[in-house]
Amino acid sequence: MHLETAYIPNGTGDRKRWGKITTTSLACAIADNFLKSQEKNESSFWLIVAPNTSDAYRLYSELPFFMPEHAEQISLFPDWEILPYDSFSPHEDIISERLSTLSKLPTQKEGILIVAMTTLCHKLSPSSFISANSLELAVGDIVEPESLRHKFSKAGYRNVDNVYEHGEFAIRGSILDVFPMGMNTPVRLEFFDNEIETLRLFDPESQRSGETLQEIKLLPGREFPLTDSSIRTFKAQWLEEFGKPPSPCQIYDDIDNGLVPGGIEYYIPLFFDETSSLIDYIPEHSKVVMPVNFNELLNQFYKDTEKRYDDYNIDRRRPLLPPSKILLREHELNEQIADFPAAQFTQDEIEEKAGRINFSTSAQSKLEVNYKAAQPWQALLDFVTPRIQSGFKVVLMSESPGRREFLNEKLRPIFKKHNIGEIKVLDGWPDVQTADYTIAIMVGPLVHGLSLDQDKICVICEHQLFSDRVAQTRRRSTNGQQINPDHIIRDLTELRIGAPVVHIDHGVGRYEGLQTMDLGGQPQEFCTLAYANDTKLYVPVSSLHCIARYTGGDEETAPLHKLGNDRWSNERKKAAEKAKDVAAELLQIYANRAIQSGFAYPFDQESYDSFAQEFPFEPTMDQESAFQSVIHDMIRKQPMDRLICGDVGFGKTEVAMRAAFIAAHGGKQVALLVPTTLLAQQHYESLRDRFAQWPVRIEVISRFKTAKEQNAILEDAAQGKIDILVGTQLLSKGFH
Repeated sequence: MHLETAYIPNGTGDRKRWGKITTTSLACAIADNFLKSQEKNESSFWLIVAPNTSDAYRLYSELPFFMPEHAEQISLFPDWEILPYDSFSPHEDIISERLSTLSKLPTQKEGILIVAMTTLCHKLSPSSFISANSLELAVGDIVEPESLRHKFSKAGYRNVDNVYEHGEFAIRGSILDVFPMGMNTPVRLEFFDNEIETLRLFDPESQRSGETLQEIKLLPGREFPLTDSSIRTFKAQWLEEFGKPPSPCQIYDDIDNGLVPGGIEYYIPLFFDETSSLIDYIPEHSKVVMPVNFNELLNQFYKDTEKRYDDYNIDRRRPLLPPSKILLREHELNEQIADFPAAQFTQDEIEEKAGRINFSTSAQSKLEVNYKAAQPWQALLDFVTPRIQSGFKVVLMSESPGRREFLNEKLRPIFKKHNIGEIKVLDGWPDVQTADYTIAIMVGPLVHGLSLDQDKICVICEHQLFSDRVAQTRRRSTNGQQINPDHIIRDLTELRIGAPVVHIDHGVGRYEGLQTMDLGGQPQEFCTLAYANDTKLYVPVSSLHCIARYTGGDEETAPLHKLGNDRWSNERKKAAEKAKDVAAELLQIYANRAIQSGFAYPFDQESYDSFAQEFPFEPTMDQESAFQSVIHDMIRKQPMDRLICGDVGFGKTEVAMRAAFIAAHGGKQVALLVPTTLLAQQHYESLRDRFAQWPVRIEVISRFKTAKEQNAILEDAAQGKIDILVGTQLLSKGFH
C-alpha cells in the first residue's frame, strides 16, 4: 500500500492527514514506505505514536510481519504499566527494555520507534544520563571484582545470591554473574586474579555457561542515578518542592540511605537539574505519525492524572509531585514536535485535498462460523466468493501453525465443493504480494482483517471467524520458566502460625510467620521455621518451593525434628525404600489392568470439533493436553484410569463435558457425581446450556427434586432415556 510522495510528510513542520486507516493498515503503510526509502538508500526514522498502550503493542507485533527483513530496526518504548502515583515500581524487564531503547536512539539513523501517547508525555532522565552511567567490560580488562561490586551497586544493580532477573549481580570467589539491563541473558565473568579471563552467557536455571563474548556494555540499573551527588540533588530539590520532610518519610529516608523505594519513578525529576522527553532522543530527520485526536487524548490523560494527584496527595509523609512536574503539557509536547514532518491518521473518511488522502482500504465485518447452522461456514463463503470473482486474492490468517492446519483441513473440502480453488500455504507477507494464488492460508499476528482495494488483496483473520474465542496472549517472555505443579504451598496465606511444615532438606518444623531482616543494606523477608531445642531456620521467601505442608497425619501428632542430625535423612531413605515397594505393587496392578479389555468409544472427529468450537475460550496448553489424554483413553480398549486435577476455574468441567459428549455420542449413558446439591444444580445448568444444540437429554437428581420426581428420573435412566444424569450420592440409590 504505497503512498504517493505528495502524502508522505517531508520538510520542517510539514503536515499530512491520512483517512480510512486502522492499526493494521497503518502498519502496512509504514512498512511499505520504509522499505521504499531503503530501496532509494534514504535514511528514514519514523516515530509512531499509538493512541494507547494496547495499540502500541499491536503495532509492534504487526510491523515485523510486513517487513520481516528489517524486524531488528523496529523497537518499542514500553510503558511503565503502572498508573501515575502508584506506590510500586515497574517490572525489571520493562525498565531493561526502556533503557535498551533509549541507549540506542542517539546513534540510530534509521528505523521505527513505537510509543503510546501516554508514555510519550512522561518526562525522562537527560539523554546524557545513560552514556555517563554505562560500564563497558572486555576480556583482558584489569579490574578488581570488589571494585565492580561498588560500581554495580552505584549503577543500580542489586547484589543477590543467585542471578535470575534483570539488574541483579552475584560474586562467588573468582566468578561474577550479572544480568545486564538491555540483554536477554545474564553474563558470567571469570577472573584470573584481577584480569577478566572469559565472558560467557549462561542459563540462570541450569547455571550452564554458553556463548562466549568478547565485551559487554552494562546499562544503568535504573532510569535515575543513585550516586552521592544525585542524592544531594534529590534532597535539595525535595526541600525546595515540599519543605522539610516529616519523620518518618519513607521516600526521603530511603533515598538518603541509598535505598530504592517503590514508586520512585514518579520522583525522577528530583534527581536532575533538567529533564528530557523521548522527542529529545530521536534523530533530527525523524518523521512523526500520530492520531488526529492527539491533543484530545493528551488533555484527557493529563486530567486523569490531576484527578489521581488530588485523590492520592493526602499523606504528608509521601507528598506527590504535581502533574506539571512529571508530564509534558499539550503545548510543551506540540512545541517539541512542531519542526518534525508529521502525519495524522484517523479511521474516518476525510475530505481529500492537498496533503489529505483516504487510504484504499475497506473495513471488514465479522464472518462468524455458526456451528448451529446447516452450513457453519456460509458467512465466509458469501464474503470470499464475490471477491475472488472480482479479481481479489484472498488470504486466511491463523494464530498458530496448529490453527492453520485446522482451518486448512476444514476449509479445503468446502472450497473444493464450491469451486473456489485449492488453498495455497504461504510463508510470509512477501509471498502475499508476489505469489500466484487465488486463495491462501498462512500464520500471522494480525487481529483485524485487511482489504487492500488497490492491490486486490484481502486478508481475513481468524479472529473474524471465531471472535468469541478468548486468545491467550502474553507481552513479556517468561524466559522458559514454568511453575512446578508439585509445589504444594503456593502462597504464605495458606499457612497459619504454629502449623507443621516440611522443609525438603531439614524435615518437619513449625511455621512462625514472616520476619524482615537487613542483609547487605537491603531489607529481605524470610519465612521463620522453628525446630527442636528452640532452633530457628530462616527461609527466603524466594525459596518457598522448598517448603511443603505436612500431610503425614494429624497436626497434633506431627514430629518436630532437630536441625543438624541424621534423623530426617534416615526417614527419607526409609520412605524411598517403601516407595519402591509400593511402586512394585502398583506395577503389578497396572500390568493386570493392561491385559483386561474394556469398551472403546467410537470417535467422530467432525462432531467433536463442532462441539469443542463452542468453548468460548482458547484452551491453554495444559487444558489441550488433558483433552487429548482423555480422548486417547476413551477410544482405546484398555480400561480408563485417569485423575484430572486443577484449581477452581482451571477447566475441569470442560474436560468432563467433552468426555460426556464422546460417551453420549457413542451411545453410552453418563453419570456425573458431585458432592453437593448446589454443585449438582450448577453443573446441570451448565450442561444444559452447552448441549442445547445437541440431541442429548440431561437430568439432575438431588434434594431439590421430590421423591416422585427422583423415582421417575431414575426409572427413565434405567430404561436408557437419559443420556447424562447429574447428581449427588442419591445416584447410588437407584442408578447402576
